Amino acid sequence: MAILWIVVGAALVVAVSVFHSMNPQAVNLNMYGFPIFGVPMWMVVGVPAIVGLALGVLMDVPQRVRHAWHERKLGGVVRENEKTIAGLQSRITDLERDLAAARNAGTPVIIEEVREVPPGTLSESPMDAGLPVGLPRAV
Repeated sequence: MAILWIVVGAALVVAVSVFHSMNPQAVNLNMYGFPIFGVPMWMVVGVPAIVGLALGVLMDVPQRVRHAWHERKLGGVVRENEKTIAGLQSRITDLERDLAAARNAGTPVIIEEVREVPPGTLSESPMDAGLPVGLPRAV
């Protein structure tokens, strides 16, 4: 793709050089009743082209910012999902290890898992959301 831009740029340089060499004379302009004398032809062609390029770039800026913002937000979601997947994979490994140990044991094995309840999620009073004391409440 880079070679294409080099070729296009070289073609534009050649075209502008040929245009300038064929039109070296100055022209007179009459803009909105104000005469402008002796304007080089390259300015008549070049200034509107540069202004159009600048307007095109400025009109593209909101879309680029929106795209970058969206990509950044999606990147955060992907990282969060990767953490969740890693946690689930470690949990699967633990469960497979426990299952293998239970299958290899000659006697029945009870595997007990103890999870800690995060602080602040237990109801403080029996009247709080109608839950008995010690039960987690919905957040």
